[in-house]
Amino acid sequence: MEEFLADDPNSEAARMFLDQLKDRQVKQDRAIELEMKLRNNTIKNTEYFELLSLMMAFGHVQQADTLATFMIEKDKINSQQLVQLAQMMAANKRFHIVERALTRYTELQPRDPQGWIHLSALKLALNKRGEMLTSLKTAVDVGGEPARN
Repeated sequence: MEEFLADDPNSEAARMFLDQLKDRQVKQDRAIELEMKLRNNTIKNTEYFELLSLMMAFGHVQQADTLATFMIEKDKINSQQLVQLAQMMAANKRFHIVERALTRYTELQPRDPQGWIHLSALKLALNKRGEMLTSLKTAVDVGGEPARN
């Protein structure tokens, strides 16, 4: 490709394609580095999200689900990061992971009515009406009048 580009230095399409290949290689190298940190248990909280994002970008959805579940179940992230994880996974339509993250959030922040409201909305979207009503009732119980509105 670089030889072709040398023959036609004005080929913008070839240059863009080559740049995309280089960018992908940098991201793959970074993913490998982060996976090694994960195996060695030296990964930082922010790096979990970076690795998760790279996995999703490469289409490694099952690996991303496994990592997200690990982050939730092993208490690798705090309650605010659980919300961030839920948002990230919702954007990728991984609603079973969103449900786990929000459930864990409500366990850590049981007095936050917003957590319960978000969980109840998700339960409704997942057609889990009984669980939705339970979450909604809890939101009203802990949130009082503002939660009713």
